[in-house]
Amino acid sequence: MKQVFFISLVCLLTFNTAFAQNRFGLKLGLNFAELHAFNNPLGTDHRLAFTMGGIAEFDLAEKFGLGVGLLFVGKGFTTHQIYRPLYLQVPVRMYYRNKYFTLGVGPYVGVGVAGKIKTPTLSGNLTQGLQLDYDWEDIRYGYGQDDHFTPFDVGMGAEFSLRLTRLLRLFISYDLGLTQVLPSEEQFNSNATVSNTVFCIGLTRLWSAGKK
Repeated sequence: MKQVFFISLVCLLTFNTAFAQNRFGLKLGLNFAELHAFNNPLGTDHRLAFTMGGIAEFDLAEKFGLGVGLLFVGKGFTTHQIYRPLYLQVPVRMYYRNKYFTLGVGPYVGVGVAGKIKTPTLSGNLTQGLQLDYDWEDIRYGYGQDDHFTPFDVGMGAEFSLRLTRLLRLFISYDLGLTQVLPSEEQFNSNATVSNTVFCIGLTRLWSAGKK
């Protein structure tokens, strides 16, 4: 996790001193997270989560630039349990922008930092009545058979932002993981790479540090 913070900090400081047209902002979005395996349905369902964090944009030309971020991104999936991993994620995107919209694409690197597994249980009996309860278990990141998720998530992302005001945007984004996120492929009887996917919709509030 320290390496992720260091890389993000270096990117922010380097580009901040190199370009005059900078924008910094906060991003908040609603996620629809799911697992994905190419040509191999897993029988899982999506779960709702969130994206929250800071971003920075640096214009390299009149309409092109580079964007970086440091985001908390909720991912996971639903079966009879709800898996709720939380990642600290650094996206890096090249973007095109005009006065109406911004379109960006690029890689991301995420590291699992927290998370819970929610399991519904029934207590009581038919005579006294049944009561729905939930058990909570901390998510373990690693590569062992007792771990729930691998520590890192690497993939590609794309984002389309519609300009509502000069410094407020409505965005939709999609992240597709390219790395195996389950330590055991046999968990879903899948021989394919099982990766995270996240569709997100939300708002970005910007503060301009340049002339525009």
